[in-house]
Amino acid sequence: MANPDYTAQDVPTCAANLDSMVSLKAVGEIGNPLLELPLLNSLAFAKGVGSVTFARASVATYIDRYGVVQSVAIDVPRFEVNGLLMEGPRTNVLQHNNDPTQGIWSKSNLTPPSTVPGPDGVAGSGTRLLESNDGGAALHALQQNYAGFSDNDLVSGSAYLEADELSWIRLVITGKDGAAHTAFVDFTNGVFGGLFNVTSDQMQLVQLADNWWRVKMNGVDIGSGGTTPFMRIDLATDNGVQLYQGDGTKGINVSRAQLEVGAFASSEIPYVFCPIFLIVNSHNYTPHVA
Repeated sequence: MANPDYTAQDVPTCAANLDSMVSLKAVGEIGNPLLELPLLNSLAFAKGVGSVTFARASVATYIDRYGVVQSVAIDVPRFEVNGLLMEGPRTNVLQHNNDPTQGIWSKSNLTPPSTVPGPDGVAGSGTRLLESNDGGAALHALQQNYAGFSDNDLVSGSAYLEADELSWIRLVITGKDGAAHTAFVDFTNGVFGGLFNVTSDQMQLVQLADNWWRVKMNGVDIGSGGTTPFMRIDLATDNGVQLYQGDGTKGINVSRAQLEVGAFASSEIPYVFCPIFLIVNSHNYTPHVA
């Protein structure tokens, strides 16, 4: 039986709409139906002739359409939910960015870290930060310093976090001028609490699979002066409450911390032990059209 909501006069309009939808196809437009052919998460042209080449001199990470962190090899393009991911060169200055057991990390009033499955779903790729049993109010924090920034660099810090017994943290970036830029984050409700020396426009919170989130603090002016800059993650029991008496039973899970020069946080750059210590995330995308 004919659909009573459509008339013969509607047919040209419907056909035009369908043609318009088809013409909106674009490389990497994963918002289109998954069964549409040809597959769009590739470098093939949707229309026309020619070829596209892609190169990147490092391994890299991305978040797939299901909210899971994935890793790819050198020269392999990445497709996120919005399409092809393209980024310029960046360096993560945090050494052992996914291993807080290393001595480069300062740990205040925390028990020895243990491992948990991370945002990639792999056992041991995340770390449980558990408070110590304190005699009074204390700061429970994970921190790494970095002295190599230039005056007034714009830097961005990020980390993957998952609520456990605690659902609040405070992210802190302190500059060469000694100014602390701080943001309280609630990973149960996916909201920010109190902000200090940073605006809501500089903060981003991205939800992933399995209750993981990525928090980003973007474009902080590091200033100038004699203070050694650092990034720190403080456990918190509520908005504004980073000083509290721990009983050794509460914590959060953390993975893949990052601190980099740039106005916004890039995809996670894995730490690799090599002579230069850190990997650079760089891309070269060159289309060739016949």
